[in-house]
Amino acid sequence: MSAHATEKGLQLHFDNDLPDALTLWGDPIRVRQIVLNFVSNAVKFTAQGGVTVKASWTPDPAQADRGRFALEVVDTGIGIPADKIPLLFQAFTQADTSTTRHHGGTGLGLAICKRLCDLMGGAIGLRSTPNVGTTLSFTLDCDALPIISLPALSAGSEDSSDPILNRALVVDDMRLNRELLKVMLRRFGLEADLAPGGPEAVKLAAANRYAIIFTDLEMPEMDGFATARQIRAAEGPRRRTPMVAVSALTAVGTRDNCIAAGMDDYLTKPVYLPALESVIEAFLPGQYKLQKPSAPKTEPTVQTERKAA
Repeated sequence: MSAHATEKGLQLHFDNDLPDALTLWGDPIRVRQIVLNFVSNAVKFTAQGGVTVKASWTPDPAQADRGRFALEVVDTGIGIPADKIPLLFQAFTQADTSTTRHHGGTGLGLAICKRLCDLMGGAIGLRSTPNVGTTLSFTLDCDALPIISLPALSAGSEDSSDPILNRALVVDDMRLNRELLKVMLRRFGLEADLAPGGPEAVKLAAANRYAIIFTDLEMPEMDGFATARQIRAAEGPRRRTPMVAVSALTAVGTRDNCIAAGMDDYLTKPVYLPALESVIEAFLPGQYKLQKPSAPKTEPTVQTERKAA
């Protein structure tokens, strides 16, 4: 949303109060939808000033691995009268019939956000003062994943249990899919070993330490579920490599079956960079960032001297 905010002359800030090593268990795609909708609305209805996104985490004093994630989007926009606020969470309703004409949109976004919040067991809130601004908030009680510290590589070590911090494993029976994901991972500074099937993947995972593993689900001889189970069984209690399913399967229960087999997340094909970035940041926080492609170098111009005949 930065480009849109800049076009309107608005300041867009991120007030990040989250712990550096925090990784939460939840649905990154749905949370991203809510955040983007909040920020999009804030920018749309703000003519001057700015928009601030605030994120925080409050641990549960009774449970060390649980707490509350809170997000607020504060704008200096047109504001909303108190009697109109309940209407905004009803589909296709806006505070004023002239809103669509002046600002665009149908008012469906906040109704969807509320529905997503309800389904995740969260809560959505809105505070507003006309001609002063609006604060949209979202809270979600969730579990925090334990922080796993990997031992550092010692110089000249040949122990296969040592981590390969910049390598991933990609498992897919289609060569093109393997190569495409390898190219995408390279954008994050990750090199990838490629396995055409489950048996090869199990051998590679046993012989090497990987930062993360991506596996297709529908493969001949050994499918992704069996591959994940065998890799997990061979890892032992002190070793757990993040493992993500990559598949075109969208049937109900697919994600649950992946988790039951020992995988940690699920990506649908075709894989797009934002979704891949979200997964990498979730399981390898702060370690690998998307690198922008460098601008092509301008070739030097070779000038030749033309002599008169």
